[in-house]
Amino acid sequence: MTTTLYYFTGTGNSISIAKGIAAELQDSELLFMANYSQKDNITTSSEKVGFVFPMYYWGLPQIVYEFIEKINL
Repeated sequence: MTTTLYYFTGTGNSISIAKGIAAELQDSELLFMANYSQKDNITTSSEKVGFVFPMYYWGLPQIVYEFIEKINL
């Protein structure tokens, strides 16, 4: 079963967590959400999808909001 983990990190903590999760999963890949900021539609062929990002006091990082609006699962 393939798994894609999309992550966003500002300080490096979230990528560290994402790498740890990916190491425990078989057949997984890590993709940085910011690399998709210029795309209008994001699709994935993975059977499982996960998201790793920091939680800020005022809510999700703006880039995460924008990414979630664009992804087609």
